Amino acid sequence: MQLDEQDVDALFADVYKELSQRGGIRGFRPGKAPRGIIKRNYGAETIRTAAWAGFLQDKLPQILEEADLQVIEHPELPDLEELEFEEGAEVEFRTILTVRPRAELPEYKGIKVLKPTVQVADEEVEQALEELRDSYAEEVEADRDVVGDGDIVQAAVRVLIEGHDSEPEEREQTIEVGSGQYDPPIDEKLKGHLIGQTVTAEKVLPDDYEDENLRGKTVTVEATIKAIKVKQLPELDDEFARQVDADKYENLAALREGLVEQLTEQKERAARKALEEQVLSELLDSAQVDLPASLLEHLSAQEYARFVQDIEREGLGLQAALEVAETTEEETRGQVARRTEQNLKLELIWEALIEAEGLEASDEELEAELIRYAEEGDLDVALVRQAAEVQEQLQDTLRERVLRRKAMDIVLEAAEVEEVNADELGARLAAQRVAKEAAAEETMQAPETSEELEVQSSQEDTEGDQEEDEA
Repeated sequence: MQLDEQDVDALFADVYKELSQRGGIRGFRPGKAPRGIIKRNYGAETIRTAAWAGFLQDKLPQILEEADLQVIEHPELPDLEELEFEEGAEVEFRTILTVRPRAELPEYKGIKVLKPTVQVADEEVEQALEELRDSYAEEVEADRDVVGDGDIVQAAVRVLIEGHDSEPEEREQTIEVGSGQYDPPIDEKLKGHLIGQTVTAEKVLPDDYEDENLRGKTVTVEATIKAIKVKQLPELDDEFARQVDADKYENLAALREGLVEQLTEQKERAARKALEEQVLSELLDSAQVDLPASLLEHLSAQEYARFVQDIEREGLGLQAALEVAETTEEETRGQVARRTEQNLKLELIWEALIEAEGLEASDEELEAELIRYAEEGDLDVALVRQAAEVQEQLQDTLRERVLRRKAMDIVLEAAEVEEVNADELGARLAAQRVAKEAAAEETMQAPETSEELEVQSSQEDTEGDQEEDEA
């Protein structure tokens, strides 16, 4: 970096002007003291130090901005004692800058992607209809005393732990028989028993149980049957359709059509997500992004600190959380570092895509995104709009969402899309990943570099010449 004589003199002139206007020099009003008197009064080294500080605070940021350099770490600059920084002379010095990297995009129009076919089968509609019907079911007293599969049992439940002498508290609980959501499976044990009977289910806690004091202990659940209820499903008729939403469905046929639309929308969203994931995966593999090691180290440390804070906020210790996850701190740090690297690469790829297409967000698009953002979070639109007016971070979030969606739309519109059966999609994508990993591993294990090939080729040419000479 080089400052010519005029730039250096301008820095010193600013210091003289500030010191002169500050006043306090005997015999001179503020702003009237000449440079020689100011230098004698404050000292040449003080003025020199102040001029260099002015360069760092004002001139250097201006130079970086004009050069379109986004510096992400404080520049490594020489000490003032090492510089010949004086009035009336140019100065030249070296500095190390860590700038925000840029992604070099591959050809992103024409990416090959697989799209799951969007078809709603009759069986799916009927299943959705039954689930909806089940949600409107009423619980009524059973006309029998024996518990059967699917019953709703009201029971008095106690939990006994081996080695605990205190009397366990009894609490009322509703148990859905056959649901498989209880551990130990007390719901299965209830089948075939009568009202008034007590049923038990046991489980031995594993050796890696979170609470060390309970490891290897036997837990016994006791359930005394108080009442048996069954689900009474509504009839599948026009009345049921109007019960669901009288404004939208006048009969059962209309309800079925509505479910088809809902299922189609769900499948379309899932298909769109699958396409986006493939595009981003391809760009991550193909884009060239040179990430500074110091930046990655800094960001990874920040993310790991947040991870530890989140664990502590939940009342867990780091070591306990690592034991539950059956991992080590070293492995966790590595996972955080890899995730941080991928997220940063994705962020830079998005930036490059948006810049390459010259995308901007209109006021109408931002308003539509604000409404979408509120609906996704089940938030009041007026409150979100009010927050966006004062929170710059929220404004940036909404703008970024708009721009990223527009960029993805452009890539997908130009993509080579092959429709496949939804069941086939997973297998095809898995096969592609395996092929990519194999190709990457083969490249890393290649026995010869390009330089070695050139040397080998040269040697072969020489041997060929020697054979011709001998002939």
